[in-house]
Amino acid sequence: MYKSKNEIEKKLKQVKYVYKEISKFKNRIFVKNGLDEETGSYPLLTHIGSFLAHARSILQYAQKEAKESGHQSKYDDYVSKNRIIKFFKMIRDSEIHEYTIGSHMTIAGESPIVSYDSEAHTAIGKEVKFNVEPLSDLNSPKHKNQEVEITLTLGKKINIDSAFIQNLEAGGNKSLAEAAKNGEELYEEQECEGEKNIFKLCENYIIELELFINFGITNGFIT
Repeated sequence: MYKSKNEIEKKLKQVKYVYKEISKFKNRIFVKNGLDEETGSYPLLTHIGSFLAHARSILQYAQKEAKESGHQSKYDDYVSKNRIIKFFKMIRDSEIHEYTIGSHMTIAGESPIVSYDSEAHTAIGKEVKFNVEPLSDLNSPKHKNQEVEITLTLGKKINIDSAFIQNLEAGGNKSLAEAAKNGEELYEEQECEGEKNIFKLCENYIIELELFINFGITNGFIT
């Protein structure tokens, strides 16, 4: 009978290694959104794809043993009730069968008012600075973005058709409707239990995978 524990432990180490690479992008802004100009790819998204694949293998190895050992119902019950496992399965399925994933960056900072013109009714705020780095500095950051909060979110590509465009127009989203008509790719921001931040979601997933593995060992389908 198939034994999954050793293979799962190897995959978990790979998941953690890939996340270490992903975390290098945390709270950082890169030229051209971190595009690797030599290959035309985005390393962050490539790492996330790898993270999804290795993590999914943990579940697949466990499912194989669960099925062979007669513990399929325990496996199914656990996975079906775990929201973050289901969330990442959805993202992974889309990545494999439909579209590559995307990302969106939001930059937020505070700018206290430093002067006010009562006649013109205008105010001037404190200058907010942030660093935009070349991708070549990925492994050797030279500055920290301390004045802004940078949030990266996952995006799932939207399947655009005439009905989708009509709904945009009916809702008053004319600019998005025009973009869709012109063939631009649109992405829907993804979240799980109110969390959108890519890094936090990945960290939560690793925690849940470790809990899942412990459950599988205790219940006899990871041996």
